[in-house]
Amino acid sequence: MRVLQLGSIDWSKKYELTKNLEWHFNDFPPIEKVDEKDPKKKKIEIKNYDVILITGPTNLTKKNWADLKGLVPPYQVLYLPKVLEIADNEESYFLKSIAAQEITEDPQYLINKLEERYFVGQTGMRVAAVNFKLNDRQVHSFEYLGHGELKLNLDTNNEWINLGVYKTGIYIDPGKRINFWLTMKNKNFQVRMRIFIQNPGSDGDVKDQVVIDLTKFQKDEYFSQLEVLEYYRNATISLEVKGSGELTIGTLHARWGRDGAGDFISGGKRIVDPATREDIAYYFNPGDLKPPLNVYFSGAREREGFEGYFLMKRLNAPMLLFTDMRLAVGGFYDDAEGYFGKKIIEVIKQTLKKLGFDPSQLVMTGISMGTYPAIKYGAKL
Repeated sequence: MRVLQLGSIDWSKKYELTKNLEWHFNDFPPIEKVDEKDPKKKKIEIKNYDVILITGPTNLTKKNWADLKGLVPPYQVLYLPKVLEIADNEESYFLKSIAAQEITEDPQYLINKLEERYFVGQTGMRVAAVNFKLNDRQVHSFEYLGHGELKLNLDTNNEWINLGVYKTGIYIDPGKRINFWLTMKNKNFQVRMRIFIQNPGSDGDVKDQVVIDLTKFQKDEYFSQLEVLEYYRNATISLEVKGSGELTIGTLHARWGRDGAGDFISGGKRIVDPATREDIAYYFNPGDLKPPLNVYFSGAREREGFEGYFLMKRLNAPMLLFTDMRLAVGGFYDDAEGYFGKKIIEVIKQTLKKLGFDPSQLVMTGISMGTYPAIKYGAKL
C-alpha cells in the first residue's frame, strides 16, 4: 500500500508502520530522474497512492494539487483539523473535491488500520433463504415466499433453539473484515448467529466459534465481530431463536468491510429499510464540483458492489452511484411500500442541494435493471 504524507513531521520516524506500507514523505511532486536508456533524457515517474495524509503545511502549487487529485481515490485523503486553518484556496478546493476525511483518531491507531480500510476492490455474496436447512425437530410449520424469504411460525417455550444451518459456507479472505448482514421481518423473537470457524489445515474445532446477538444491533449496524487475520478461513453459520409467533428470514449477506470507512468502496453508504433490514447502497464522488450531477444505477449483479465507477469517474464530474443488493441479482430499486424509491429521491435531492445544483442539472442513467429507476425516479425529479 502506497501512502503519501504531506506535512512537517514524518510519521514514519515517529510511529511504527505495518509491514505492507510503502511510505512517502513530502516527495510529491516526484523528482526528475535520468533515463537509464538515454542519459540525456530525464523522466518523472508518477504512481498512484492508496492513501494521502495531510498533517501540516505544504508547498504545493495549483497544478500540483490538480495532478495529485488524479492519483488517489476520493475519501482516501485524510487530514488533521489544523490543516483547514492554514490551507490556501487551491488546497481547500482539493480537499472538498476529493471528499477528504478529517483525522480524529490517534495516529498510531490510524496507521494500523490503513490496510484494513483502504484496500483496492469490493465484493459481497448472498446466501438465499432456500439454502437454509431447517432443524426439523424444532420447526414443523414453514413456508417459502419465493426464492428470497422463509416464513416461520413457531413457539420456543421461552428457550433458545437451533433454527437450522446454512448449507453454503462463507470464505473469509486473509486480511479482510467480513461484514455479515441478515434481512428479516421480526417483532417477537431474539435472534442470534453462531459462526463456526475452520482454520486452514484443520477439520474445525468446536471452540472456534463466535456468537452474535442480532437483536442488540442498530438498524444499520453490521454484525461484524470476526478478527482480521493474515490467513484464510471458512465459516459455517447457524441461526438460533427465542420467542413465539411469526418470523421471516431473508437473505444472508457477507461483504468485505472497511471498518467504518465505507460500504463496498471508500465513502459508500447504505439505505436500510428498518422493517425488513433490506438495503441499497450509494456512493457520491464530488468530481469537479460543476454541473451536472450524473446519477448511475447498477444493473443486475451476482456479486454485490457498485458498477460503473471507472466509467463515470472519467467524466470528472459529480457522480452518484446506486446499487441494489437484494434477491439473486437485485430488486429493481423499488418495493411494494415505496420505501426505497422515496429514500433514493431524498439522497439525490440532498446531493443536489449540497452541490448547489437544481433538478435541471441532473442526468439519470442506468443499465439493465438500472434503467427502471433511472426512468421512474428521473421523471419524478
